[in-house]
Amino acid sequence: MLNTLLGWRKFILKLVSILGTAITIAIVYFFNWDIASFLGKVLPNLASQLSSKPALGLAINTSIITVIINLISEFFKFVGEFKVEIKNRSGQKNSHLDVNNPHRRVHLYIDCDVNFRNMIFKSIIKLFGGINLKVSVPHWVNYGIENKADLKSNAIRESKENFTLDLVETIQINSHEGKVFLHILINSKSLDRNHGTVIANFVPKSNSWFAKLIVSIMILFFFDVKTTDHTIEARIDTA
Repeated sequence: MLNTLLGWRKFILKLVSILGTAITIAIVYFFNWDIASFLGKVLPNLASQLSSKPALGLAINTSIITVIINLISEFFKFVGEFKVEIKNRSGQKNSHLDVNNPHRRVHLYIDCDVNFRNMIFKSIIKLFGGINLKVSVPHWVNYGIENKADLKSNAIRESKENFTLDLVETIQINSHEGKVFLHILINSKSLDRNHGTVIANFVPKSNSWFAKLIVSIMILFFFDVKTTDHTIEARIDTA
């Protein structure tokens, strides 16, 4: 759902950049915004020019609104980023597990790039509970985090089928960006062939609906989110 909304945001920004002039004219026409007349009240010379050259007012209004629209568009283009990628030891995005050899484990490497854009955004997200990297595994898979000692103990929470990592706590305290590396081992506990996905995504940490809403809105408007899943398959390997 979030990726869909982020796609719409990019589409709207692209549309605004293409139709900027038409949007400006529509705003001036339908809303009757007359910035030039307001400026004429504080600039007497401009007032006299406006009275003798009616087209000048339209040109000024159009130029100022165009600048405002472009500034708003640029503000939303320079966004922060949350990016995560899962690969195995061979650099592939899919792995297989041997049902007949449940002790055989597969190494997965999760690389996460975090950029809160600036310390202000990081502080606001922290104020509303923070944001987690959530990694989920199929119910027929055992997992273990090999480099848990490299992580802050208060930043990670584990359950049977997923774990979460608090990105605000994980990133260096005086920095708004950083990289997180996770090394996990998985093995199958399936009795037969099976298929599933290791899913990584970014979710608000707070249990409060209001805090979740605020963080979700911030992600929607001010961040790019890029996630890749990792396909795993339980096979019965025979000689």
